[in-house]
Formats: sequence, C-alpha cells, structure tokens
Amino acid sequence: MEFAHKFKELRLEHHYTQKEVANLLGVKPTTVSAWELGNNTPRLDMVEKISDLFDTDIDYFVNHKSKSKNKIDLTNDDVIFTYEGRQIPKEDLAIIKRLMRGGKE
Repeated sequence: MEFAHKFKELRLEHHYTQKEVANLLGVKPTTVSAWELGNNTPRLDMVEKISDLFDTDIDYFVNHKSKSKNKIDLTNDDVIFTYEGRQIPKEDLAIIKRLMRGGKE
C-alpha cells in the first residue's frame, strides 16, 4: 500500500478533515490533498510529524510494517531482556540499569 492510501486511511480513521490535518501539521490543505492523491509525498521530517499525529510507527509509511506502535514499558519487571538469545540475569540487569542512570542507584 502506498503512502497516499495509508495517509488517507489514517486520516479517516481518526475522523479528521483534510483542513484539520493541515492545521495540525502546519501545512496548506492543498498539500494534504496532494499527498492523498499521490501527486506529492512529504519529506521524512513531515512523515515523522504525521506518524506522531496518528500515533503510528514511522515504519508503517517507510518500510511497510504494521501501523501500531509497539511500546514496551521498560519499568515493568515482567519484561524479559535478552542478549545473544539468552535472558539477562536480574543481577546483571540491575548493573546495566545502574550504569544507564550514570552509576546512580
């Protein structure tokens, strides 16, 4: 599916008019229309804004991946972290977390 179709589909799913999307993105309504018609495509920085607006992963537009963002709650201890296919032991994970916090507890 090309950008034009994906963009229009998301706009309609979110119940936005072209004018509303244009205002939210800071572009002209004719620009939004051109994107939907496939006459023009936005620059990558604008695709990032569009992804944020629709709470969609940028890969959905760029690499033909799923449109949902897969967010991981890194504060959840139930999340399993692995390295080279093996689970990182909790003791090592505690050290990694401490290092990422700048050596602070």
